[in-house]
Amino acid sequence: MITNLNMKTCLRCGQCFYSDVATTNYCSRACWDAAGRPREGSVHQPNATCEVCGKAYWVQPSKLERSRFCSFECQIAYRSTLEAKIVHIPNATCETCGKEYWVKPSQRAKTRFCSRVCQDIGRRRESEISKEDLSRLYNDQRLSMQQIADKLNISAKRVQYLMDQFGLERRTWSEATYIAWNPDGDPFSIKPLETVEDKELLALAIGLYMGEGSRKNKHHVSMANTNPDLLNVFIRFLVEICGVAKTDLRCALNIFDDRNVEEALSWWSEQIQIPLEQFYKPTVRPSRGGNYLKISQFGTLSIYFTNVKLKRIIDEWCKEYYQRFS
Repeated sequence: MITNLNMKTCLRCGQCFYSDVATTNYCSRACWDAAGRPREGSVHQPNATCEVCGKAYWVQPSKLERSRFCSFECQIAYRSTLEAKIVHIPNATCETCGKEYWVKPSQRAKTRFCSRVCQDIGRRRESEISKEDLSRLYNDQRLSMQQIADKLNISAKRVQYLMDQFGLERRTWSEATYIAWNPDGDPFSIKPLETVEDKELLALAIGLYMGEGSRKNKHHVSMANTNPDLLNVFIRFLVEICGVAKTDLRCALNIFDDRNVEEALSWWSEQIQIPLEQFYKPTVRPSRGGNYLKISQFGTLSIYFTNVKLKRIIDEWCKEYYQRFS
């Protein structure tokens, strides 16, 4: 038994149907879509005339004031004819040929040329650069090919073509990445070994690095020890011989959980004269228990300086010492 439903008659096809919506007047979506359009046998009479083809057509009364065309094709044809009759006043000057031309106001700030031909000629003129100037931008100022392209207002492919034509060697991906991370140059400066003390400091530091340094990681120079005196020698080597700023050094503490971590951090900071702001989060390991004959109360401290280039230089020094005394 049907309840809460009202029987209605579709205004489009005349079929009876049931609905619980009071405002429903059509039996289906198809009838609802077709209700606004005339159909065969419809009582709708043409009430408008197309301004393009002159055909009489019917439109809903609510749209009569806005309707001017019988179809989308007539609307497009009218717009094409209208635009052809419009006379645009030139508002830009071509940088290549000097011809005045019109461009949409929204594109005025971006356009510089009246045609693609003039654009190609203008870009080619701008890209005329000598080998010396290109080498200065790329090698001396350490700009990337994209940065040079932006500076000359040309494409990166054009810069690459010019470098190949001039025989300029391009950087590897690793070299380009290094420059991107160090735009102001190397964060270190190797000091010439002018005194005996400098040579002794270098030899001592290389010996410490061979024994206590981490040589597996290729990105940073590091050394770990429980003796602050040995670490201070290594820090002095990085600062005085390698020209590293002490503020660029980083420290990492490794300690058991039965030790006082805060006390150990303060002790190490005082011993090596590096503020706690340059310390990484300490690594606290569970104590294994048992009796230790010797146990470090303040844990093990590692000194880090991240730079792949300095890492290679120190590795070469180690190799030279190996070869000299082996």
